[in-house]
Amino acid sequence: MPHVIAVTVTYGDRFDRLCRETIVRVLRAGVGRVVVDNGSSEASRAGLIALAAGDERILLVRNERNVGSARAFAAGLDVAKAQGPEFIWLLDDDNWVTADVLEKLLVVQQEEAGALGDPSVVVAARRVPNAFHERLSEGARVETVYPPAGAFLGFDLVTYTRRKLPFRRTAGAASRPRIPYAPYGGLLVRPAILDEVGSPLAELVLYSDDTVWTSQIAAAGHPIVLAAEAVIEDAEGKWTQETAQNSVGAAISSPHKDRLYLSTRNRIWYDASRVRSFSERLRYRVNRFVVMTVARISAVRNSSRAGFAVFKEAVEDGERQDLSRPVGLS
Repeated sequence: MPHVIAVTVTYGDRFDRLCRETIVRVLRAGVGRVVVDNGSSEASRAGLIALAAGDERILLVRNERNVGSARAFAAGLDVAKAQGPEFIWLLDDDNWVTADVLEKLLVVQQEEAGALGDPSVVVAARRVPNAFHERLSEGARVETVYPPAGAFLGFDLVTYTRRKLPFRRTAGAASRPRIPYAPYGGLLVRPAILDEVGSPLAELVLYSDDTVWTSQIAAAGHPIVLAAEAVIEDAEGKWTQETAQNSVGAAISSPHKDRLYLSTRNRIWYDASRVRSFSERLRYRVNRFVVMTVARISAVRNSSRAGFAVFKEAVEDGERQDLSRPVGLS
């Protein structure tokens, strides 16, 4: 097997509930491990230290406080790269893998690298649950799943409408779709990618930092291939949903205002940065009107005017490409 180093970021009180099992399962696959303790609780930190002390394959990186996933994964990637692996495998701290997942990812990487003529092809495992991956596995075309340039907060009216129609990939299309971006968890990359595109953008802090980073990899010309046969389970659900149209109301009503701000600002930062042509600007304005209207109605219905104020500020900062606001994370 090629030399592979796995990187995981954990935080809070997650060691006994989630992270321990994630680490153990990967070690069973014979893979070295870098674990970033991103401001874990005292009990979780003690568990991580004890586990690392008993197994030399575990390299523990410690942050005294939660600095966000972007900065933490960047630190883990740097440490992993220094070990000289052929591949780095990124996993969230709740990604419970079976013994054959890595082998499947490596096979897909070898096959697609040969087929596409790029040794740095990136392979993404199929995440469960992940609505995008599920739709692609059912045969939907990539362009009917991922929002295009001109989307607003990940929402695009045309794409949303097309999802309701029975389109599938055409005959002869690749069985492993090339996707525009992917989550950290389950991603298999060559270390040389870091030399070319750099690390995740620290200023994003949390949410969409994986979207931005992996989209930069794709923009650099390295395909991201979804390996539907390599399935990774998320043991715990995400705070945010994948699409604005069914989450904006719930997000605005959430008590987690810093997370509302970051998830909104970062996605808008990404969406706004993609808009270049007149048609994309027009599309963006239409989608913006739809989402902002839904947000206003939801705020009134749920008495969430304070949440809407945070949401609106996040939209404005994202559209200005302003990542300067300091945000604390618990």
